[in-house]
Amino acid sequence: MNENVLPPELERLLAEQGLFQDKYRLKRRLGEGSFASVIQAEHETMGRDVALKFLRPDVLKAHPEVGKRFLLEVKLASRLSSPHTVTIFDFGETEDGLPFMVLEYVDGKTLDYAIEKYGALGLKRSMRITLQILDSLEEAHANKIIHRDLKPANIMVGKPQRHRRIHAKVLDFGVAKLLSADKVKTESGRQSTQFIGTPRYMSPEQILGQKISAASDLYSLGLIFYEMCTGEDSIEEDSVAQVAQFHLDDAPLPLKKLKELPLPLQEIIRRATARKVENRFPNAKSFRTALNDILEKRKRRKEAIAPPSSPGKAQKQTDSGVSRRTSDVFSGKGYLESPEESEETTPRTSSSRGGNRPRTPGPRAPLRQSSSVGRARSKSRSGSRSSSQVPARTKSSELDLDLDSVEKQQRERHQRRRRSEKREKSLEAHHSRQYLRLWVGSLAALMVSGYLGFSIVGGALGMLATPMRIFAALLPLGLALLWSIFSPNPYRDLARKRMVPWAKRAVIMVVISVLVLMVTIPETARDSLRSDALWFVETWPDGLYINWFASLTESICDATSWLMHQAVRWVPWA
Repeated sequence: MNENVLPPELERLLAEQGLFQDKYRLKRRLGEGSFASVIQAEHETMGRDVALKFLRPDVLKAHPEVGKRFLLEVKLASRLSSPHTVTIFDFGETEDGLPFMVLEYVDGKTLDYAIEKYGALGLKRSMRITLQILDSLEEAHANKIIHRDLKPANIMVGKPQRHRRIHAKVLDFGVAKLLSADKVKTESGRQSTQFIGTPRYMSPEQILGQKISAASDLYSLGLIFYEMCTGEDSIEEDSVAQVAQFHLDDAPLPLKKLKELPLPLQEIIRRATARKVENRFPNAKSFRTALNDILEKRKRRKEAIAPPSSPGKAQKQTDSGVSRRTSDVFSGKGYLESPEESEETTPRTSSSRGGNRPRTPGPRAPLRQSSSVGRARSKSRSGSRSSSQVPARTKSSELDLDLDSVEKQQRERHQRRRRSEKREKSLEAHHSRQYLRLWVGSLAALMVSGYLGFSIVGGALGMLATPMRIFAALLPLGLALLWSIFSPNPYRDLARKRMVPWAKRAVIMVVISVLVLMVTIPETARDSLRSDALWFVETWPDGLYINWFASLTESICDATSWLMHQAVRWVPWA
């Protein structure tokens, strides 16, 4: 950054953060242009940040006509009221005769910085930004104002608190030219062409010094739109002669990555950057209509992929299901099959060691044991006594079996076994459901914590390159996994040993990451979350882009940026 381009008094006020014009407190230098310096200041009474733009003394001394053009910028911009054009609040001259103006302060970055830092901005975001630029140009062209120096460095992008999406503003209408009789003349009487236009984005007619029209700005915007969509420079040559040759060749512009874009966008860029004026969009409105048609077609295609269900059809299916079940019930198919006959209702056969005999109705007679079994039992009881010495009546009274009692005991054992099996199955099902709940809950916690960590950490580290940004966004999940692996755990199943600890620690790591950002880089994290919350959502293919998901991500980043803003106020070193 060039130093000592302001008068000594302004340099002193800037160093001391003093008051300029008794109402603007100078805060910091925002940048240096080819003919002006921009300083951020705060209006003491209103408490609002503004941007003070001073003409450089060396430029004013070398080219006095530039002072008139600088003041003309105030006259031009005062006619414009589009929300996508930077507003001018005040203007005047310093005590040294140095012209200045007070501009709206835009909290964001220039578009060339965003493309250089992040590459392609995503098709949908690029179209939204282009539509906003077209809104500014359409109003300017209606007031017979041509920008003449439209380039990414003259477009600011940011996301103020009152806007949910990226907001673009066009800067530096000071190099524009009125189509009316207002023309700046030099002391020699020639019309000044100093500091008008940037060769890389100039239209062919502007390079040749021919008549300038609204199509010249649209030519520049077509090149800017290409760079937003692809992340690549439209022109790679460095010398002015090579750049001029790029614009003046008869062949179509050699935009290397143009064929990677969807065909409708290719056609829009080709038409906007056509060599001949009559082949381009005639005005900003037609350019905007072409982009809106593409967005409308995308919307209709998404609705066609997931059409809403028809209530009438669902009701018809429900009614048919009810009628089918009703007919099954009346036909007997809706009931359980008849159980087999119970043991009490079926004829039974009694078994004994001596043989089988049928059970007959009537008074029950005692069951006598067979003679062979009786003799064996008698020998075991009496030792030397013979079985013939034991009366038959005594043996039968000792070995009488009540068949009803035996059957009752068998039924009770069978019921106990069935109850035990039922309890085991119920317990097994309970364990299965609990295990499934652990899996589903831990996976849901991992997905939510991973999504929050990726959105917040990745959105807060906008100063990093995209690969490093992705790595940092996934780092909390990785650290949580290592933490769970190396922590002692008595369980053996995968859910309790790995998934549940990983999910718990992932939530903790996300909270720790937010606290670390609040303590270390709260201001940078706040600005990045405001301006680039959808850095990864916008890179998804068209079919995967979900509006509600993008809105949720923006809401989360807005809430986190508010926390970072509070940290900026309370952390001493922020």
